[in-house]
Amino acid sequence: MFLLTSLWPSYKTIHYKTKPLKIALLGFLFIAIGRLHFTNLWEVSNTVIGATLLALAHYANWKLLRIATKQNH
Repeated sequence: MFLLTSLWPSYKTIHYKTKPLKIALLGFLFIAIGRLHFTNLWEVSNTVIGATLLALAHYANWKLLRIATKQNH
C-alpha cells in the first residue's frame, strides 16, 4: 500500500507518466502469483521478481520526479 501512496500522488500531480504504476502493478501481480504455493521455488522466484519490479517502479518514479523538478526550475 505504501507504494501506491508514493506513486499515485507523483503521477497525479507532477509527471503524469503511467510507467511506474504499470511496473508496480506487474510487481504486485508476481507477488500474488507467488502466493499460489505450487512449489517453494515457484514462491521464492515470483516473490523476488515482484519485489524487484516494485523497487524498479520506485526508481522509475524517482527519476521522473527529478526530471520534472529540473524542468520546473
